[in-house]
Amino acid sequence: MTIEKGRISAFQMGLLMLPTILVTALLLLPSLTSKHAGRDMWISPVWGSAMGLLTVYTVCRLNKLYPKQTLIEYSESILGQIPGKILGFCYVLYFLYVAQGVSCPAGLV
Repeated sequence: MTIEKGRISAFQMGLLMLPTILVTALLLLPSLTSKHAGRDMWISPVWGSAMGLLTVYTVCRLNKLYPKQTLIEYSESILGQIPGKILGFCYVLYFLYVAQGVSCPAGLV
């Protein structure tokens, strides 16, 4: 029996990300855009799902190109050391912001 080192395939990562993206597209995005969209609000889940699927595709491709690296490690490989670290820091800050449950400021909607 071999010991698993905690690595997942690109397909497994896509399967893990897909429900989160679809829920965001179906629940969060329409509530944020409803005051501006009016009768055309039905299209916001379509746009949200399309952007989410594009995100899953991009992450899966990056995982295949850089299989033994994390997101922050391959951002350094692509952008360079300093810009990659800045992007990684912004990525972590974004998830901390979302995790605390702060709603989108009115000026951004």
